[in-house]
Amino acid sequence: MKAFFTGIAMILCMTVAAQKITPLTYVENGAVLKPNETIIYGSFLRKPGIWYDSDLHLVIIKNMETKELFSVPIETHSKAGKESVFCFYAKPGSYKIIAYRFEKAKWYGGLITTTLIFKNIDYNINLKAKIDSGLIKKEDLSAVSFNIPNTGLFYVGKWHFETGTVFFTDEKVDLDKKMPKDFYFLYFNNATTIIPD
Repeated sequence: MKAFFTGIAMILCMTVAAQKITPLTYVENGAVLKPNETIIYGSFLRKPGIWYDSDLHLVIIKNMETKELFSVPIETHSKAGKESVFCFYAKPGSYKIIAYRFEKAKWYGGLITTTLIFKNIDYNINLKAKIDSGLIKKEDLSAVSFNIPNTGLFYVGKWHFETGTVFFTDEKVDLDKKMPKDFYFLYFNNATTIIPD
């Protein structure tokens, strides 16, 4: 049974690595939301203590209707624990957060790490070891998901990836005060809140 769960985890990792992943398109400063468009925005706290390459620091999400994989690129800062803001065009649909990908600096160069994300499970600890030890069972492997029901502007929360066990909070009021300085034609006060769970 342990081998079965380990196999599932390995297949998921290989699927993420092999399938085409399309980066979400950044919303440019001064953009206007058109009737047929969907924009998601929020903020992100990254895993501390790691040097990052901005092009290789992202969250992978899957549209469950179309089966497409998308990446949410995360801007990085040298200061550990600093919050990054994101604002992207997206398609309506039901999404699952699949993985977190980042590059660690090593003495011989960078090491790209892709780790699967499950609800209430610390991504810092080897998933295979957890499964082999019996610490994690099949029913523990549930995905974090969110649903974008239609076109429009959506706040998708503050994404906490800094602790290992991923969680999401609603800090829309604070973020909405910061966003208009760059995105002055988007009406963030009118955005719908959708927090992944």
